[in-house]
Formats: sequence, structure tokens, C-alpha cells
Amino acid sequence: MPLQKNQVLTLTIERLSNDGSGVAHSPSGEAVFVPGTAPGDEADIRIVKDCGRYAFGILDTLRTPSPDRIPVDCAVAGPCGGCSLQHMDYGEQLRMKRARVNDALTRIGGVLTPVQDIIGMEYPLCYRNKAIYAVGMKDGRVVKGFYRASSHDLTPVEQCLLQLPLADKAAQAVCDWMDLRGVAPYDEATGRGTVRHLFTRCAMHTPDAVLCIVSARGFGAQTDDLIAYLREHCPELTGIVLDVNKQKGNVVLAGDFYTLWGEPELTDRLCGLTFTLSPQAFYQVNPVQAERLYERAVEYAVNAPTDQVLDLY
Repeated sequence: MPLQKNQVLTLTIERLSNDGSGVAHSPSGEAVFVPGTAPGDEADIRIVKDCGRYAFGILDTLRTPSPDRIPVDCAVAGPCGGCSLQHMDYGEQLRMKRARVNDALTRIGGVLTPVQDIIGMEYPLCYRNKAIYAVGMKDGRVVKGFYRASSHDLTPVEQCLLQLPLADKAAQAVCDWMDLRGVAPYDEATGRGTVRHLFTRCAMHTPDAVLCIVSARGFGAQTDDLIAYLREHCPELTGIVLDVNKQKGNVVLAGDFYTLWGEPELTDRLCGLTFTLSPQAFYQVNPVQAERLYERAVEYAVNAPTDQVLDLY
């Protein structure tokens, strides 16, 4: 018998799916995918969509929490859509990711080589050197944030625990200036408004930090005022860039780039090498783990002290 929308079932979460949703089974054996749950959770699950052989549900009431469940520090971890495993112990996250890789290799690939333990971070917060915030209106104020999963519904975010505090500070300064000067965010539906996204990149090993304002058009006579406001309220910035992106669609960085103030590029170091980065440049967003990854790759690849290793793709 198919499950009904809004039907509530008491289920036990057995494992995680590839997207981080918990997986349980109904009494009839139908798989039910439930975001925000952890293996071992016993909970009342409300069915929101039945697809025949599987269904989607939401957590209605948590009866018995998993031993791997931890308190969530982020106020918007649910609606934000950015972090699907914040409610789980970090060590258990690593073990489950390892198990997922092992399952893919053995069950799908037929490879029987055991997968080693994942090398995790000592402090898995505030590590991202790049942030891209969407901009919109909420309760009459300009806000920055991130889209809900599989949507363009903006969730306002004052502080993202994965970003460096400077990224939040710089993006918020732009929003505050927009409120003060009556500058409207860009509206995808109407094509009206100005600011579309706010892009920040902060170096880990140098003091460089660049803010790129993605806008449907320039700021005209207000440009100097914007620069002065940002330099006063976010003096850590070393460069301010304007990206005039007139394209329709989801591409964030496109169109023409203009340096409004300072240096449009920043310099950072990784594995002893120095990199100069524009807003469009690719760079690993987690430099701490990137260095560990490269070090391990070099360890496996190098046979002699004179060997050279190239990162090509």
C-alpha cells in the first residue's frame, strides 16, 4: 500500500544516503529518505512525497536520538541547505564517509583494497577561504545568505560557521550600505535592482582579502561613497572589485570586472608555493586539508629526492 502525504510513521534511521539524508524503511519495506537525521535516530517521520518504491519525509518528532547526534551551533543549519551533517559527531561523519567510499569501490567497482581512515581536521570550522553570498530583502532590510537546497529561496545568514569572520563582516558591510543608500538587491523575476551576489576571498597565510560585488549594473555617482563606507567599516580589505554581470541564469561571476579600489588580486601560500588569485581563479577552498592532501599525494608519488610532482587536470 503506498504511503500517504502527511502520514506519520515511527521509524529508525539505518544509514545515510549520498546526499546526507537519513534512510529508513517503512513497515512495507519502502525506503524513506529524511534530511537532518542520523543513523540510530528513532523518530516520527512525516511523509511529504511518495514515489512508489521510495518516499521522502521530514523529521516530525525525535523520540530517541542517535548516540552520534550532537547539538547544532548554527541557527540556520536546517533551512540553509549548506551543511547536511552538522547534527552529527565529526568523527562519525568521517567514518561514514569512509564507509561510503569503501562501499562504492567494493560493491560498484569490484575493488577489494581496504580504504584507510580519513584524515580529518583538528578544527572543522572557519576554514573556507571563499564565500559567495546571495543578496535579497527580508522584512524590509537587505540581507545576505544562502539558498535553500534545490531552490532560490534565500535563507538570511548573519554568521556562517564555515567561513572566516572577515567574509561575513565584508558582506554585511555591503548590505548595511545598501540599506542606508536605498540600493535594492537584484530581482531575478523582474530584472530590476542592482546587487546580485557578494564574493569574498581571504588569504590564509597573508593579510590579503578581496571583496567582489556582483551587480547587474554599476553604482554610478554612488561608487566613491560605497568605497569610503567599506574602507571605514571593513578596513581589513585589500581590494574591492565590481563584476557587472548582466546575464540571466545562475552563473555568479561573469561579464566585465572593474577594480574599484586596492588590489584586484590577492596573494596566498600553499605547500610553500605562492599563488596570485583573481576572483575568477580556481583555488582550493579548504587550504588546511588541501596541504594535507598534496603532502600525502607527494608521499605516494615520489620515489627519489629529485622527482617532481605536477598537479594537472
